Amino acid sequence: MKKTLQDLSVKLYRRASGAAASSAEEIIPAESAWELINNGAFLLDVRSEKEVAEGTLNGAVNIPHDQLSERLTEIPVEKDHPIVVFCAVGGRASIAQDLLKEAGFKHVHNAGGYKDLLKCRPAGV
Repeated sequence: MKKTLQDLSVKLYRRASGAAASSAEEIIPAESAWELINNGAFLLDVRSEKEVAEGTLNGAVNIPHDQLSERLTEIPVEKDHPIVVFCAVGGRASIAQDLLKEAGFKHVHNAGGYKDLLKCRPAGV
């Protein structure tokens, strides 16, 4: 299901105006994200290809958030398998999280930004 421009606008307006975020928009702590990743969660980088060229996390699959609705078949896990989504700061990951949940994925976690994940990366990962 494709997000409409109006849906996206409303979400961005709510964020800018400080309105309460939905539970789907909450960013989990980086430590929790790493626990999920280390336990086999699918890792999805929704940043642009240009951003990913500057670095990403080992094992992450890149599908830019604006291509995700057309590329859902590239998510190689069952609908009940945990997915950890990240971008640069969490906004695009939130949009991707909503889209994945609408597509039936049950355990989608917004890990926020790439650099925040790097700062908390466990040794040897």
